[in-house]
Amino acid sequence: MAIAFLMTNVQVDVQSNTNNSTSITGISKASEAVVECTGANFAVNDVVVVESVGGMFQINNITARVKSKTAANVTLESIDSSAFSTFTTGGTIKRISAWESLQRATNFNMAEPQPEKSTIRTIHSLESTEMLGVTSPAAVDMNIYADPFASDVVELRKAAKAQTTRAFRVTFANGYKLYFNALVSGGRGIQGESGQPATGSLNLSLQGSETWYQS
Repeated sequence: MAIAFLMTNVQVDVQSNTNNSTSITGISKASEAVVECTGANFAVNDVVVVESVGGMFQINNITARVKSKTAANVTLESIDSSAFSTFTTGGTIKRISAWESLQRATNFNMAEPQPEKSTIRTIHSLESTEMLGVTSPAAVDMNIYADPFASDVVELRKAAKAQTTRAFRVTFANGYKLYFNALVSGGRGIQGESGQPATGSLNLSLQGSETWYQS
């Protein structure tokens, strides 16, 4: 395996449509989560999003691929739910049925989420210590060439105005794929200098854990 991979030929896609939203009646705690959703018309390798689940909050807003399916359930590839809270009730699972390619991105920056830190000082010690707390949400920042009428920018602006999440798929040149669900801020601003291309910015606030696949 290569030590590193280049940020070239990177393809970023944003969800533009969903279908087959189906009610969830149960989710297993297993190395790969099995979602009970009788009647769901999903196929192997479909990309799905899980939302509004009660109890097992860790699985909410996760974007994943369908590894296998039956008439009563689907198995989510690489989603380890064994340490998740117990499912109680509710939730839906839906398929991403269409993607819009982001053709204008000039960079992709997904910063490492950092835990909150509290300084601990006691009266009997000469040194302080740190205690780690809740980890901050992951976020992605991108710069784009601005075009308010481009279909990808229109989709981003629509999501930003509605304050609704969108699924994203990032495909790297070596075949790695990254999926995540995020709130969108971007597609509305524009900036630039004389003689230079107009640019805009995009901030994506992840609403669930990201999912990586090797191919």
